[in-house]
Amino acid sequence: MTPPAGSGAATSIMRLRVALLGVKPTTWRRIEVAVSATLGELHTVIQAAMGWQDLHLHSFRVLGRQYDPGHGAIDEVRLADLRLRAGERFSYVYDHSAPWEHELRVEAIGPGAPGRQYPRCVAGQNACPPEWCPGPEAYDEIKAELFGLSYTDDLQLMAEFGRAVLAARGGTARDALNAVNIDALKSALARHERREALSAPFDRRRANTALGLLAAAGSGATT
Repeated sequence: MTPPAGSGAATSIMRLRVALLGVKPTTWRRIEVAVSATLGELHTVIQAAMGWQDLHLHSFRVLGRQYDPGHGAIDEVRLADLRLRAGERFSYVYDHSAPWEHELRVEAIGPGAPGRQYPRCVAGQNACPPEWCPGPEAYDEIKAELFGLSYTDDLQLMAEFGRAVLAARGGTARDALNAVNIDALKSALARHERREALSAPFDRRRANTALGLLAAAGSGATT
């Protein structure tokens, strides 16, 4: 919990840089979380900050030891127990069947600002791949397909539809629909939606809204 207003207490926090490995452009977040948070709570913080939906199994590997929900320790071990120092790194894997590996680097450990709510995300870049994308290799293949020749073809088809709509201003909507292959247009629009999901920017405000909900619920908050 956040220390009571006026208490003057400053909770010890850890600042971590979380980087998703194996993808370009680089996708990363800088988060601040209480050192009293458990690894289980850190998992929920990473999910919220990165934009994952917590649909798959996960694990941490810290100083050569693995922690995961199956062994129970993930909800018992706190960041403070690991005795990590600035500059040290550990890993977080999300989805063991199509692994998304994250490198976590400790940037600093020290007192947080009195009265400030933790956890929070202070910086980041690029959105995570969509949950339907099975791992880094598939991510690269899907991007190559969606942003290859089909991209130009889809733009041309949507442009043709736009011209048909303008040409039918004096007629009916059916005239515009008859001017293009509707099934092909639907497929083009579906591919365009997938392209948007693959190239979405990082929304730090949205990430902090999700983290604020965690703090309010007492998960990964300052304690």
